[in-house]
Amino acid sequence: MNQGLRSIRILVVSIMTAVLFSAHAQQIDLLRVVMNNAGVGNLDVVTARHTKATMYARMFGDFLVYVDPVDFSIEPGLATSWSVNDSATEYTFELRQDVTFHDGTPFNAEAVAFNFDRIAEQQAGAAYSALGGARYDSTSVVDPFTVTVSFNEPYPQFLEQAALRLWFDSPAAVEANGEDYGNRVVVGTGPFRVVEWVPDSYILLERNDAYAWGSPVHEITGLPYVQRLEIRGIVEPATRRAALESGQADIAMIEEGDVEDLRADPRFDVELEPKAGTVRQIQFNLREDAPLADVRLRQAIAHAIDREALVLAPRYSGAAVVAGGLLGAKNMGGTWPQELQDAQYSYDPERSAELLDEAGWVLGADGVRMKDGEPLQLDMIFPVGVLSETQPLQAMLADVGIDLRLRELQTQAWFDSQEAGEFDLTIGSNSGTGLGLLSQIYRSTGTNNWWGLSDSTLDGYFEVVDNGLAPEERFEAAVDAQRYMIEQAYALPMVDVFYAFASTQDVSGIYFPPFSWPSFYQVRAD
Repeated sequence: MNQGLRSIRILVVSIMTAVLFSAHAQQIDLLRVVMNNAGVGNLDVVTARHTKATMYARMFGDFLVYVDPVDFSIEPGLATSWSVNDSATEYTFELRQDVTFHDGTPFNAEAVAFNFDRIAEQQAGAAYSALGGARYDSTSVVDPFTVTVSFNEPYPQFLEQAALRLWFDSPAAVEANGEDYGNRVVVGTGPFRVVEWVPDSYILLERNDAYAWGSPVHEITGLPYVQRLEIRGIVEPATRRAALESGQADIAMIEEGDVEDLRADPRFDVELEPKAGTVRQIQFNLREDAPLADVRLRQAIAHAIDREALVLAPRYSGAAVVAGGLLGAKNMGGTWPQELQDAQYSYDPERSAELLDEAGWVLGADGVRMKDGEPLQLDMIFPVGVLSETQPLQAMLADVGIDLRLRELQTQAWFDSQEAGEFDLTIGSNSGTGLGLLSQIYRSTGTNNWWGLSDSTLDGYFEVVDNGLAPEERFEAAVDAQRYMIEQAYALPMVDVFYAFASTQDVSGIYFPPFSWPSFYQVRAD
């Protein structure tokens, strides 16, 4: 053999061997992740309600389109291209032709129509909101790999929402498994298959060895480096940290108070990701017969809370910021307009006391205010794991004569109590991208409006947020809606948070989509 050709061949073989060795070296047999909770309910796109379901869907499922986390452009997913008519009432998608569900069922236009029509039939839940709610009209199969989604009103946010909450379930698996679907069986198209799902405990997934259609928003578009993926829910922050430090976990969601310690430890990498969605906020039972239907009482609560102190308290340890609006800064383009920040309530216990006096609540000898012989006791409900966030509120409100009773509930019971109106106030936040999230929560017809809130002025702002075709118009309406809500004290913005994650030095590649909850599709060994 010619010496030159032999040298070239040796070089090519060496390079191929190095590439194969490198790829092999990056493989992970089992990636162990611990989160603050594992989620509740099921994983059926129609009925999934917990934010962790959407996080898991990014591993067992795929979306028509994706939002690039850098420039927020819409990028291909299961759809290779799309077109939108001038009124934003028709979206036509050209679909990939090489995609199959985990059970071998082909992904095609019929599968899209099956999923969207099934969501629309239920008329409830986050997926129904993402599909446009009552605006959704129909999905038409143009040909085997072309589909048109039609709305009876403009829906300019559809691509963004399709990238957030609308994954796809196998039509064959849904029909074959009945009520077990989403509980015992989950069949998507994603890079991982669901092996076992135990709500409020853990999910176990394994690599889909046929996967070759990842979105270009990721570093890889084919097989994951991870063979098996286990995600467990652990409420106690100290236990999550201990799992990481003892080698029982490779990646852990950590408390803000642990950030600096773990950053100083050379064994770990720490990442802070701004939360997409609403800020941590106090939400009220606004039904007519509820005590907090009185705006003066809500405003008194607002003036009694020292939000700077909340940020510096052990719960956040300074790794958060005082909220400047009800939507997070990430949803508002990185910061809140000054006019919205100026609308916030100042910490002013004296003004709080004046408002309570005006509302007829008189300070009693025991320090608790009374009216018509009844003490000012308010029932605050919250899910497990939030006690450290609510205890400072209890002390702050006690200073102005409000007896705040704290009631910690399991996550499902917390949801149920809100829907039933069995509470006075709660604290929470919703995950999601864009400006329309607030409308889903607070519009009179919003699918997540559990507060008894009905206000035509506010609905007018939301109409523009939801249906305005000009981005500037929608943004200004979102600002106006938040300012109005704060003036009326319909909800009180508290803290804009970051998600904190620590990982061992021998793994990397956690991906944070605009949705903020992480994806582990491209995680690899270093």
